[in-house]
Amino acid sequence: MSNFTSNEAEQSILGAVLLDPSIFPEINLNPEHFFTQYHADVFKAMQTLYSNNIPLDIISLYQQLGGSGNDLVYLTQLSDVTPTTANFAYHAKIIRDAYNRRKKHTSASTFLNDPSADNEQALREVLLLDDEEENNDEQRGFLDVGTKLVEKIYDENGAKTDTMSTGYTHLDRVLGGLQHEELIIVAARPSVGKTAFALNIGFNVANCEDGAVSVFSAEMSKEKITYRLLSNLMAIDASVWKDPYNRLSVEDKDRALRAFTHISKLPLNIVAKSGPNVMDVEKEIIRNKKEYPDLKQLIVIDYLGLMSSVGKYERHDLKIGAITGALKGLAVKYQVCIVLLSQLSRGVENRQDKRPMLSDIRDSGNIEQDADKVAFLYRDDYYNRDSELDGIIEIIVAKNRDGTTGTVELAFMKKFSKFRSLKVN
Repeated sequence: MSNFTSNEAEQSILGAVLLDPSIFPEINLNPEHFFTQYHADVFKAMQTLYSNNIPLDIISLYQQLGGSGNDLVYLTQLSDVTPTTANFAYHAKIIRDAYNRRKKHTSASTFLNDPSADNEQALREVLLLDDEEENNDEQRGFLDVGTKLVEKIYDENGAKTDTMSTGYTHLDRVLGGLQHEELIIVAARPSVGKTAFALNIGFNVANCEDGAVSVFSAEMSKEKITYRLLSNLMAIDASVWKDPYNRLSVEDKDRALRAFTHISKLPLNIVAKSGPNVMDVEKEIIRNKKEYPDLKQLIVIDYLGLMSSVGKYERHDLKIGAITGALKGLAVKYQVCIVLLSQLSRGVENRQDKRPMLSDIRDSGNIEQDADKVAFLYRDDYYNRDSELDGIIEIIVAKNRDGTTGTVELAFMKKFSKFRSLKVN
């Protein structure tokens, strides 16, 4: 084994997965981490099988790789040379460390041969790599955001059920609450309020200590989402966070710190990650199960169109269908509720009545089929500036597998990113 490669560790990891596929989401590796190309190909094939709920055994892997006789021989050898899975985490770390060293070495060599500004920046970035996958675990809380916030403004005793409340009584009556094993789709046009709605529900669940909540955000940083939560809790205009030192009063600065302290203690985690895939979601579920074993669990994903797939698909609708099917599988497997946001196309706006309908998502993979519940968001003031329904948002429950459908109106205070209950239509 050199400092840059470890063939033994790569073989051990692949063999360990064949011995016990349940460890796969905890390995925290990608194909690019492997130095040996064939090992990278094998790991990528494992990702495809796992994400599609196909048994991860030698025969399935052999077929996924193309069915070569040499594949079968080598895969069998991998199982033979790995007697136990006990050290898989240590071996995965060896692979990550070697990968980071290779990246640093390559960037340094490139810069020495061509010391241009671009290559210098690339070198600076890669030198910051210090087993970043390990460091990510240390950033799961709010401490990093809290430090920035301070700098900017000062230089169970009841019976348990499987249902979590959205925090809105009338919506719970129609929707039936948030139940384990459910995949719930929340869809709307851009800027209607999907993210704010999902964050309100996530905060309500965590704030009532009803469940542990993880929010996947592919577009917003953890810091920006934290500011939204603070605006909600403090009922303060979100624009103040652009310059909190000058725009917050002394009293509001104190309130901000108290609000942040409250948020940071909640079982609420923000996963700000570009292009998350199903395996990222599964890893987060497993982490939450370990960290909050006594709490129910809610996963919020913002949003479907920005998720990446492990396998390759000829058409976009097939990719989307694979993702929603896999997410539904996770909800059932781990007894959790998953709220998946989805962005509607412009087709909605071609009708006189622009309220979304189930037909608006039928061309997007198997969204309607895989979802237990589908809710659309509609704001009349989004289309009509002079609307008499200014500040009112309709939650249109268009599909409810085990319950009723209907429309619930909520007040939406956009500048606070805050929703409040009104009446049922």
